[in-house]
Amino acid sequence: SKANKTVNVYAKKDAELNATAENIKVGQTAVITITINSEITGNLTVNNEEVEINNGTVVYEIYGLGEGNYTIDIKFAGNKYYKPANTTATFTVSKLPAPQIIIDTLDSEVEGSDLTVKVTIENATGNITINNETITLNNSQATTTIQNLQTGTLTINVEYLGNNIYLSSKANK
Repeated sequence: SKANKTVNVYAKKDAELNATAENIKVGQTAVITITINSEITGNLTVNNEEVEINNGTVVYEIYGLGEGNYTIDIKFAGNKYYKPANTTATFTVSKLPAPQIIIDTLDSEVEGSDLTVKVTIENATGNITINNETITLNNSQATTTIQNLQTGTLTINVEYLGNNIYLSSKANK
């Protein structure tokens, strides 16, 4: 005697893996929101780290990123019912606008005298130029002396060269 049984073999389904991330500024936290079919459980690999899926969602945060363009790789290894899937989230980390440049002049502004110029840029580090002289900020300030003033109008040009947090900027007085 013979016995036969017919078995239906179903194809694995495609996993619907999606990821989004918003552009941020230096110092902010990057948040990558990842979604996958709600019935899928287990883990995703995000940025080479295993992260648990919670009701079809993973919220992945990254701290301390410098300026640049970032691509985060996201992988689902597949399971008994779903095929493996990959996606990426891309975002940009931008520098902040430079703080205001404050230019103060100390001493007299009389012909033949010296003029001390003090520049303050709150919370800034790095270098500035004052009339083409490069000076390193110390506690958000830099000072220089313009010697032997001449009669007429003197323009003081200041350029903050920026750093890993702030963009460059210019001011004059």
